[in-house]
Amino acid sequence: MKRTELKLIVGLGNYGNQYVKTKHNVGFLALDYLSFMMRIPLRSSNPMGGDIGEKNGVVLFKPRSYMNILGANVANVVNKKKIEPRNIILLHDELELGTGVCKYREGNLSHKGHNGIKSVQNKLRNNEFKRIRIGIDRPKSRAPKDVADYVLKGFNKNDLRALEDEAFPQILNMVRNKFLT
Repeated sequence: MKRTELKLIVGLGNYGNQYVKTKHNVGFLALDYLSFMMRIPLRSSNPMGGDIGEKNGVVLFKPRSYMNILGANVANVVNKKKIEPRNIILLHDELELGTGVCKYREGNLSHKGHNGIKSVQNKLRNNEFKRIRIGIDRPKSRAPKDVADYVLKGFNKNDLRALEDEAFPQILNMVRNKFLT
C-alpha cells in the first residue's frame, strides 16, 4: 500500500504573547483559523519546535521561534515527517498587498526580503513550496526601522474583523481548492 504524502501548512510569525495580534503574525492568525475550521487542534511539541496538529494527511505547524530563524523549526518538521517541499505551503504577511488581500503563489519565487521566507529557503535549501501572501499594507516610509516598527504593531479592530470575516475564509478556500487537491 502506497503511503499518502503529507501536506504541511505553516503559519509564519514570532512566537510569544507580545506578538499575538501583530501584523507580522498574520500567518499565525490564519493558521489558528484553519486549525479551528478544519478541526485540527494544535498542541505544543518540544521535539518539533512548535505547535503542531495532524489529521487526514494534513499537518499544521506554528514554529516556536522568531521570524528570522524559524526555518530550522520548519526543516525539523519536514525532515521528521518526510514531507516534500512541493507539499508545503507557508502563510505569511505581505507588505505589498492591502490589508486582507490574499494571493496564492507557487514555483521558484524570491523571498522579496521577507526574513521568514528567507530562513525557510535557507534551511530547506529549496524554494519549491507554495505560499499564501496575506496583505498587511505598507507604512508610508520605507526606512527599515519604520517598516520593522510597523510590522510589530497590532491590527486595529476593523482590520481584525476584515481578516476574520473575509481574508481567512478566502485562505481556507485557497488551501482546500488549490493546495489540498
